[in-house]
Amino acid sequence: MLDEIAAGTVLEDWKRVGGRMALTETHDYDDIINLPHHQSRRHAHMALSGRAAQFMPFAALTGYEDVLNRTVRANEEAIAKANTPVDVADGYLPA
Repeated sequence: MLDEIAAGTVLEDWKRVGGRMALTETHDYDDIINLPHHQSRRHAHMALSGRAAQFMPFAALTGYEDVLNRTVRANEEAIAKANTPVDVADGYLPA
């Protein structure tokens, strides 16, 4: 069976048999499996650096972290202000 895999036989249809995985041999793609890879006549081949750039991470939410930091700062200031001791002897409450 390993010889068939090495020779390019397409193996599909994984099925559970008694708790183990078994392979069932198919020949669905025998007509196209050994065809040469298509090369476009109209479009130049893309460089590897260009292909890699398509999958690079990007900042979809530009400025989102700044908004979060401002919100955290505002909440921390509000909490600190709410937790300041009140001096009732002076007859006023801090605003």
